[in-house]
Amino acid sequence: RVAEAQETRRSLAQEMAPYEKHNFVVTGDLNDTPDSKTLAVLTQPWEGQEALYNSLDGLSDSERKTFNRKKHKDQIDHILMPQHLKDNLVASSVDRDQDSKVASDHLLVTATFRLDR
Repeated sequence: RVAEAQETRRSLAQEMAPYEKHNFVVTGDLNDTPDSKTLAVLTQPWEGQEALYNSLDGLSDSERKTFNRKKHKDQIDHILMPQHLKDNLVASSVDRDQDSKVASDHLLVTATFRLDR
């Protein structure tokens, strides 16, 4: 997973290089917690690119849990964004609606942004 995270950062550095301060998000079930080596690769600055911010960072540990099955209860689903986009983040949360719990063994992570043109 660390190698995949490194490749993601290399790809972002290559693809986003012509677009300084361009908005993008990296989302998904990363199967890693915020304190893992994998997330450290994704959230630290990389090859001239700014650090990525986890949209749920401002929430308590209990509010961040996206996987709630058996002994594994933690955040493993993420919405990551460049630090500059953090200022446009209006809200981010984990949907604990009963339908979400039935649809998947993971809970839905949402983020709302204010984007000015």
